[in-house]
Amino acid sequence: MPELLVSIRNAEEARIAKLGGANWIDVKEPRKGPLGKAEDQVLEKIAIDNKLSKLSAAMGEIINYSNVSSYNFVLENYSLIKFGTSTADFPTIQQRLTEIARNSQRSPNSIVLAAYADFKRAKSPRPDLFPAFCAQDGIEYLLIDTFLKDNSHLFTWLSAQELSCIRGKCAKLGIKLALAGKLGVEHIPALREIDPHIVGLRSAVCDDGIRDNSISLERIQFWKSQIT
Repeated sequence: MPELLVSIRNAEEARIAKLGGANWIDVKEPRKGPLGKAEDQVLEKIAIDNKLSKLSAAMGEIINYSNVSSYNFVLENYSLIKFGTSTADFPTIQQRLTEIARNSQRSPNSIVLAAYADFKRAKSPRPDLFPAFCAQDGIEYLLIDTFLKDNSHLFTWLSAQELSCIRGKCAKLGIKLALAGKLGVEHIPALREIDPHIVGLRSAVCDDGIRDNSISLERIQFWKSQIT
């Protein structure tokens, strides 16, 4: 069964996510894009308060990578760091991954690459090409998300069959697949069928389903009961 990842923006939301049973507490700033990096003080505070929790942190788009070594102390308690792949081809992504490995203390299996379901809008490679690329570079986690946060969702861009095919490729290569992108309750049956390693939520667990609103304990508990 999938693990539940809840994206949060501050220490209070982290507390609610933990109380609701989230398997992963994912720190990001929704107003900065699909994988907007939170401020350092927010990352530090959440790490201090949740030392026994599995933590991940959004780092923005890999094309905009700056020396991660400056974040080593802030991120030392984060198991995973996530990078988006908009406006980047595979050679560019490879170059950035090499820079990250050189400038940080992180191994490739602690890096999550986000492929975008709406890849044409994101100007990024097709999601189905990522499993082989990740396996080649020792990347253990692949996230498929939506780039533009509008009225569309993950299944607007990729069918359950296409996602199941990608899931199969990941399984053969030992890659853990995470799915996100304005998921709703209507998608629960498909998510159960695809059976990704992680289901990532933000809008679905926010008040009124709006990603800029605060997260809801009741919504987290509902999703936890449905997918894990």
